[in-house]
Amino acid sequence: MKKFSYLCLMLLCMYCMASCTEEKGGTGLPRIPFKEYLSHTDKISIGTDEIKHIEYVPLELTDDDETLVGHIQDLALTEEHIYVLTLEEFKVFQFDRQGKYIRTITRQGNGPGELQSVGRTIWTDEAGHEIYISNGEGIRVFSAEGKFKRQIKRAERSVSYAYGKGLDWVTEIATEYAPIDRPYFFGIGTFRYNADNSCDTLQLKKDFGDTEVVPLSKTIFLNGRFMDCAEGYRYNVACNDTLFTISPKGISPFLLLDRGPSSDIVKEYYFTFKNDVHKEMVYLQHACETPRHIYFRFFYNEEFYVLSYEKETQRILCNKTKFTFQNMKDFDTFMTCPGIENEVNGGLPIWFMHWNPKTNIAVQSTSGATIAWMREEGMIKNLPDWLKDYPEEGNPVVAVYHFK
Repeated sequence: MKKFSYLCLMLLCMYCMASCTEEKGGTGLPRIPFKEYLSHTDKISIGTDEIKHIEYVPLELTDDDETLVGHIQDLALTEEHIYVLTLEEFKVFQFDRQGKYIRTITRQGNGPGELQSVGRTIWTDEAGHEIYISNGEGIRVFSAEGKFKRQIKRAERSVSYAYGKGLDWVTEIATEYAPIDRPYFFGIGTFRYNADNSCDTLQLKKDFGDTEVVPLSKTIFLNGRFMDCAEGYRYNVACNDTLFTISPKGISPFLLLDRGPSSDIVKEYYFTFKNDVHKEMVYLQHACETPRHIYFRFFYNEEFYVLSYEKETQRILCNKTKFTFQNMKDFDTFMTCPGIENEVNGGLPIWFMHWNPKTNIAVQSTSGATIAWMREEGMIKNLPDWLKDYPEEGNPVVAVYHFK
């Protein structure tokens, strides 16, 4: 009888704990209540307990300026090379791991392998033998030596972002700023591209939006945040409060991003296209993930914040930065700042574009102009001697972080 009573008590406790989680998260998921942390002044940093060492790689700028890198749309890192996809002229530059220029792989044009519209993303296979450049039209495949191999056209999908593990497992995100009730809208999905350029659909998720807030006919798929994770990728979009994990096992909810109470007018900003951002929105500007944490950069009422979420303990830290959207727009087009305080070597603030969980390496780019601006603002505690006078008009510097 005592054993039975003890079992009942344990079951009751477990039920109560589950109920509490459900009340906090709404669906039993952990959540981040952003507005509850706006007044916090926590220190958010990464030190030697997480990062073994950091490489700073300046990308070569040749005398003829043919290798001048403007705005970096995306980049990919292999054991031997750095591939840089630029917004201007749709170029892809290939550098070695020391930053020496090798070749220009493709550019804007109508020839074989050239880009008719801006490339959005670039990735490689795991061995680094092939490079994949994706835009709305399709995927162009190149060898590691820059030779064009083939083009894959998407007949039925219009895509904003695509990343993959080679072509056997490719994650694709539907075109942003598109109404989600249109027949061509596919949401997020994973696909396999075959040697004959045919494509197999592996998983799809289309049910975004909330008709209690905005009708589906007015709901726009916009302001998505996409990042690498150990399982595959994570993705969140403004008309849904869930951060999803996309993996070979499926598409599953991982974390609730609670933007807090908002007026009906503000809510509509998350669901409909607007030419500006309402000052009372929690606008997620970017996110990145490390082995231990997920970091979010957001602004609210024209102020920038950095928030960290520890995956194992669910501990949340938040810090309002001294930056505004305007000075970020004017001086830091690569958005290295606001970043995570660098306690490894006191160098550049840490905010990377990609993290490779297999190699445990993350990569970020910072323009020469941004480095000069941060030096003047006293935002960099320490830099290698050769970076202390790095020219403002110089090519970007690629930071490579080796996590433990």
